[in-house]
Amino acid sequence: MLKFEVFGKELKEVIEKALTVVPKKSSVSILERMLIESTENGIKIIVTDMDQWLEVTVEATILEHGKILLDSKDMKLLLKMTDYITITEMDGGKIDIKTSKKNLSMNNFNIDEYPECPQVPDEMEALQVEENYLLATTTDLYSFSSPSDSNRLLQIYNFNLKDKRVEVLDGHKIGMKSLENQTVLNDYSELHLHIMACTVFKKLLDKKSKNQITMCDSEKYTIVKGVNFKYMQRKVEGKYFDISKMLLSNYDHRMVLDCKELLEVSKYNCELLKAGASDRTPMYFYSTGNDIVTYFNNGKIESVDRLTTKNTEVKEDFTIAFNPVFIKEAISIIDSETALCTMTNAKAQIMIYGKEYSFLILPVNMEKETVDNMKTYLLKIGIIDQAA
Repeated sequence: MLKFEVFGKELKEVIEKALTVVPKKSSVSILERMLIESTENGIKIIVTDMDQWLEVTVEATILEHGKILLDSKDMKLLLKMTDYITITEMDGGKIDIKTSKKNLSMNNFNIDEYPECPQVPDEMEALQVEENYLLATTTDLYSFSSPSDSNRLLQIYNFNLKDKRVEVLDGHKIGMKSLENQTVLNDYSELHLHIMACTVFKKLLDKKSKNQITMCDSEKYTIVKGVNFKYMQRKVEGKYFDISKMLLSNYDHRMVLDCKELLEVSKYNCELLKAGASDRTPMYFYSTGNDIVTYFNNGKIESVDRLTTKNTEVKEDFTIAFNPVFIKEAISIIDSETALCTMTNAKAQIMIYGKEYSFLILPVNMEKETVDNMKTYLLKIGIIDQAA
């Protein structure tokens, strides 16, 4: 018969973390519940949606050891209790919750019906990362994954242990972050983590913490262990894409752009994109030989921006076009004041390099009429002397 005492604020934190895994509405009602189990130093809350499992622990005074199973909706009622709380398992399938001024009774469900957390005998430690690194990486690279589940390999963070980088792609762009400053324990393979972990990590991990997180691999599961938690996820099967073959090793054009300036321009063009007639209008980059300008035309408004560049080696009249949203997504998370951009031709990918982050973005097809209109407009406003 479980009985324990715990500070309300600390219990609130672990309940909020556990709720990130509990399905809001499931056809299997048992999954909407939380298993609470006593440990040597406190209690452990266990939740699952059958694709991921989370165990979070908190210090508590255990008066009697045991297990209880509570409805997550009922557990939310405890979030406002900040006083010292005593929780007692009663006869008749009830739980008594008591503070200095309040008593609350709720149903206790049959723990035998709750699915057990899988045992993983082949678990192998593969990687150690800092907590703030893991949170930033999964949050920043989330937008480079695909929203469609037609190919689940496009919905994972691939921890490439051999090449020491995290990789995410959606078929149009690739986001990468270096693992060079983290500790690779076994470079034998790749570690898959589905993007569903991002929502959990936003509540589970601390952006200021440098605590070591251990990531483990097994045949069927990926396991993430940290201070006071264990997260386990069913693996996405399949060999990940060979990113190395997609990256540029040689280039014909290069430019170094101011990230703050490029972000402002790409955000502005994204706003023009929303106001236009088509959601596929590209953002053009054009070289005058000395400078780089961007051009955007949403059918009602033409916009040109002159970019500040350094060490630019782009041939005159070179033109390439991208979805402005992809440029914005990359530059909004890049970890440097300037970005090195390299290209080969107008139909091949652009590589964008920061410090730890790097990106590959595929260009879009350019319509000759739009390119001609761009050059006419650039001539009209004095950006170029004659249309090439």
